[in-house]
Amino acid sequence: MTRQGFRTEQRVGFESEKGLGLREKSLSLFPRSRLWNVLLVSLAFTICSILWFASAGIPLHAGIAGSTISNGSDAVRGLVVSSTGEAGTVDATGTGTHLVVDSSGHPRSGTSGWQRARLFPEELSIPGNLKFNYSRDGYYPTFDSLVGDVVPGKTRLLNTAEELADARSIAYGLKIWVAPVSPLTLKCLKTSDKCDNTLGCWDKRLTLFLNEIMEDVTPEEADFVFVPYFQYCFHYQPGCWGMVGSRKTDPLDTLSLIYNETMNILDQSAPGRDWGGRLIVPMAHDFGGCALFYFSERALQSARYRRAPVLLDQIVVGAMGDYDTPCFQRETDIVVPAYVDHLTLNVTVIKSSDRQYLLYFGGTLKFDLRKRHIRRKIMDKKFYKHEDQQNLHFFDDRQQYSAAIDNSAFCIGPPGVVGWTGRVWEAIYAGCIPVFLSENTEFPWEDAFDYRKFAIMLDYHYANKLETVLGAVPLEERDRLQAEGQRIKNNFLYNPPFNQPDSPFANLFRILRTKKEKFVRR
Repeated sequence: MTRQGFRTEQRVGFESEKGLGLREKSLSLFPRSRLWNVLLVSLAFTICSILWFASAGIPLHAGIAGSTISNGSDAVRGLVVSSTGEAGTVDATGTGTHLVVDSSGHPRSGTSGWQRARLFPEELSIPGNLKFNYSRDGYYPTFDSLVGDVVPGKTRLLNTAEELADARSIAYGLKIWVAPVSPLTLKCLKTSDKCDNTLGCWDKRLTLFLNEIMEDVTPEEADFVFVPYFQYCFHYQPGCWGMVGSRKTDPLDTLSLIYNETMNILDQSAPGRDWGGRLIVPMAHDFGGCALFYFSERALQSARYRRAPVLLDQIVVGAMGDYDTPCFQRETDIVVPAYVDHLTLNVTVIKSSDRQYLLYFGGTLKFDLRKRHIRRKIMDKKFYKHEDQQNLHFFDDRQQYSAAIDNSAFCIGPPGVVGWTGRVWEAIYAGCIPVFLSENTEFPWEDAFDYRKFAIMLDYHYANKLETVLGAVPLEERDRLQAEGQRIKNNFLYNPPFNQPDSPFANLFRILRTKKEKFVRR
């Protein structure tokens, strides 16, 4: 079966179960008392539910039905979804494994083997009334149609044999199986502008790219499994996947369900394989492995806002690199640059020593979650003696913004939700030397590039000393930093068709090769 067919036909490991609930009908045994009728109906419903759960062998506290995969095995339970079904279930623990598990979701004594992660944190109840938001008319965009959102007028990113060969040459011989994209995901991606042209929409480009260069890879031979997940899209479109009762599905729900869909297929296609540390999940919004966006440190105390259970010990690819938060695991995760639409900038790359302004900052003030009020401090003019040397303005207009970074020697990149802002990559493209104000943060590709050779690296407390520090940098040093930034800039910019040897994807493959070598050694 072709990969395209695999995405549109009934898929192995994906089933549907209808009629899992009992429909309440109006009873009128005793017309004299409506309250009595309600009580009788409730009692009858409760008795039927108890009998049904008992016959299914499922703990009553779960409040949901269990379902077995298509081979009929009772040892493997998990959510099952199809392109035509309307409902699905998870097992009583929110866990699907290769083994028989107890009510806590852990293997029973005497068993051995690799175990799937829980779908939801132990503190949270498992959705028992989940309904998927399938298209009523049965129409969904094709996977290939998404290419047109990235490269208008195209149906493939790599249009020639040469482009495909170049793309495969930067993959270092890696074999990555790309899990199917759910029809629900396709529907979400085509109904919101938040799924493209944002700082996180590199995830769609990476998914399409891998789908083309790895189309012949099977789960049995795969070094890694890539799980297509679109965090920006699901965050800004709650409920595009479905509903949990009256609540819209949120990114944690969606991530857990997509993970379990993928594992159901792997159970069928490559049973018995150890997938620990081999799943690659793009988490393109700022909060990375924390599936939900947290607006305060207090939010991280909630199980729902910490790192998703299905991502523990797996590879998260994203912008989050703050290793003093639960959202980032230094031993597994890979930090990548944010997507910026740099090709729309009208810049000429003026020599740094010839630029009009010493520094520029014009970011929004409300996204300073990483270090509160640091952006206000940068914008406070009382910390500058020479106002004519500073360009501290927020520009909605793209041309005004282009002129600002093209005429400033230094562009300030303070922390936002994470330890750096994605606008620094636009600054490098424009020849504006990035200034990072950060602590306890890992940066994209810092294993291969010394940031001190093309950027200024400062701690938080320099936020009110920028004029003094940057003004002391000699002109010849400014020109040297700028030149080095121009030399390495493509490593941080997503340029179609993304197959260049100095592209972000090439750097991603380089790090994955290192991880593969560790698997071999162990």
